[in-house]
Amino acid sequence: MLRKYLTIGEFADIMKVSTSSIRYYEKEGLLSPCKVDDNGYRLYDFDEIYRMETILLLRKLDVPLKQLKILMKNYSIVDYVEILNSSLKSIDTKIDELQNKRNYIIKKLNYVESFKKAKRHYRIIHMPERILYCLHTGKIFEYTIKETYELMKSKNIDYIDTYQDSYMIPFDNDIFSLCLLSTPGMRGFESFDKVTLKEGLYLNHDIFIGDYTEIDIEISKFYDYIRENNLSPIGNLIIIEKIKYSD
Repeated sequence: MLRKYLTIGEFADIMKVSTSSIRYYEKEGLLSPCKVDDNGYRLYDFDEIYRMETILLLRKLDVPLKQLKILMKNYSIVDYVEILNSSLKSIDTKIDELQNKRNYIIKKLNYVESFKKAKRHYRIIHMPERILYCLHTGKIFEYTIKETYELMKSKNIDYIDTYQDSYMIPFDNDIFSLCLLSTPGMRGFESFDKVTLKEGLYLNHDIFIGDYTEIDIEISKFYDYIRENNLSPIGNLIIIEKIKYSD
């Protein structure tokens, strides 16, 4: 006798899903076989295919399981249109996020390429006034990540969002002030000491280093250049770490 229905394996094959997925949806009450034969085999017909198509479509649209159950029991064209509009909005959001990521990557690539090509010469540049918040003053390499964490948590500050370019202002005896540049949207920094970098002319030198121990060598070279060119600094040296390790 010719069998009229599909087994669960055949049903899974035609729908391009696993049998475990079918059993899961059956367990959640979203799907059921059209009949179970005398041997206990689940069998499926066209109605189950149509229902499974709907389930897979809604799951592809990121409809939560709880809402999916409601829709499958009480489905209407209004619900369908609302879901599609919601899905479209979600997709647009993801496109914007991906576009932002793409722009960020392009920005970093351009930065690295321009840095590779740039001539490493000393130059005097005009800088606007800048406001810094000082997170720590002391021996810079004795300031642990745990201390940073506790500080950020105590001030309810998001490390990833705010810990951008860091400014290090060296003093005598290996003492540094570690500061962050004030930027729009920063919150929670009001209690930190504030340092104002005045508008004016600054001697600038961009370098790439692979290890912090190289900083002292570059600082010596910097002061040598100042002496050799009879320049008179009116403020402290400022070290700006412009990029993160991932760059």
